[in-house]
Amino acid sequence: MKLERRAVGGAIALGVLGLALGVPRRAEATLVRGLTLRELLAASDRIAVVTPLHAESHWETIGGQRSIVTDTRVRVEESMRAATSAVEVIVRSLGGRVGDVGELVHGQPSLQLGQASVVFLKETARGLHWTAGMAQGHYPLLQRADGAKLLTASRSLPTISRWQGSAVQTLRDKELGEARRLIGSSSR
Repeated sequence: MKLERRAVGGAIALGVLGLALGVPRRAEATLVRGLTLRELLAASDRIAVVTPLHAESHWETIGGQRSIVTDTRVRVEESMRAATSAVEVIVRSLGGRVGDVGELVHGQPSLQLGQASVVFLKETARGLHWTAGMAQGHYPLLQRADGAKLLTASRSLPTISRWQGSAVQTLRDKELGEARRLIGSSSR
């Protein structure tokens, strides 16, 4: 019993010493500023219900640095804003896996193949789309037993500062019809 107490006491002493000396610790969360629905709408060219069909990761030079990006081909199920004749678009996100190298970029949306989502998109000059507000612009749809579709928060959503009034707080757990109404009334 004495040995166990000494071991516990030693571990506590080392922990306190580490804190006192400023030994760096691993960060536990990523923090982003919450965007309001109006801000998310202002940052978006298009809002749509999409279903990811295929994803491919590759190296790309962005801002002078080589990074892994993932291009996801999505089928547009419904245009909620900026309707076009495009049946499919490419949504790009930072991170992915190329061969044995993987790159994780916190806060990027995680589009799952076959999982319908509401996305807020910003189109680039090259015809690619980025999710506006990163994961704040990605809402996977969950179908309830009664057939209603609910918007859920993106699985890769980081911790949000200014949670009150954020788009995620406004849209999360809303039925798709109610989300359409909220998006339409905030667009005016």
